[in-house]
Amino acid sequence: MSDGSLLLLVLWLLYLPECLLWVNRHSVVFTSPWSRGWSATTASDALGSGSASLRLLNPLPPLGRFFKADLLPVSISPVRVASFNAQTISPAGRPKQAGGTIAIDEIHRVSVHDSEILINGHSFAKVGSRALRTSFAALLDELRARPEAGREKLIERFWQSQFDLEQARAALAEAGRRSATLAAACNAQFLLIYIVLPVLSVLKGLNYVIIPGAIVMEVMAIQIAVIHFLAHRCLFPRSTTDRVTQVVKMILCAPLGIRAVDALTTPVAGRFHILTIAAALDPFPGKTDFLGRVLRDLRHPIGLGSMNELLAETCRWQNAMIERVAARALPDVGALVPTLGAPPPRLEPGCRCHCPRCHAQLLIAAETCPDCLGVRMIPVAAAETQPAEATTHGR
Repeated sequence: MSDGSLLLLVLWLLYLPECLLWVNRHSVVFTSPWSRGWSATTASDALGSGSASLRLLNPLPPLGRFFKADLLPVSISPVRVASFNAQTISPAGRPKQAGGTIAIDEIHRVSVHDSEILINGHSFAKVGSRALRTSFAALLDELRARPEAGREKLIERFWQSQFDLEQARAALAEAGRRSATLAAACNAQFLLIYIVLPVLSVLKGLNYVIIPGAIVMEVMAIQIAVIHFLAHRCLFPRSTTDRVTQVVKMILCAPLGIRAVDALTTPVAGRFHILTIAAALDPFPGKTDFLGRVLRDLRHPIGLGSMNELLAETCRWQNAMIERVAARALPDVGALVPTLGAPPPRLEPGCRCHCPRCHAQLLIAAETCPDCLGVRMIPVAAAETQPAEATTHGR
């Protein structure tokens, strides 16, 4: 292997790990790989653990953008709070969760340490979004000071803030504006490192280009770091540590600066619900299907029947609250909610029942869905004869 080839290999090995994203099973990554239409990506059951998996972002120009939205990993009702969220965003299932519960009347102290929410001095749940963990801790403080009868309105107000569609659109648009110049600089840095310098090293020799190339590469890295710093400070004025850490990485290792837009846009969606981000993005060809899948899972969560009744009751109360608030705040969701109870068109004449969550249909009568643990099957009406996109399980 020549010196030029070895250098190019090292540069790729420095860059490619930055294109890998660790996606939690309670997270959705909304990607626009070529800066065009949007799509939703969740954790898979491969290349990961019981709680998350790796996803590859587009490594080639134009680099595109992505926003990452997370479910709050807790459930809350006017009576108690649980370190568990019953939703199953990923087809691979729910992440591992503690599943502990505590009555709100038993909460004496709430605090935040790093990414953790502490209740009565003990770790209760990890919340990745700074905005969400701060607002949730403030909600718990308010709830414990109120009688049970006055708590529902506070919880509803908390969820309403996550379903503010206009604020979400404004935040995403602002991130797009702030990242436009940065994206151009990142694409130029990629072309320099992985196209221009390798071609020149083949034509002129590595010794001819290595020093001038390193200088130009570092100058561009500093430019990217400055643009990122200024844009990040406008979008997230309180995230000083994250901002400084990213800037230092970009200056010390020029290939890492190519993913500067990712570092800028990743936290933007953190304070909004997944349904809100999906509704705010356009064009999003699969939006209706995605919203419908999330809403059906919200209404028919898997495995609640096998859980502690206090935990299951808290999850059901929260899911009903989220559906109600989302239907009022998001027109796309409001249009879908009335259709959630409608059965899917029958796939085959022999289909006997369907799952209200995944729309699978069975050729025999069954009590529960084989794919959705604990979700009760519903008989298929004989009049339904139109084909539909669903999975048929022959038995």
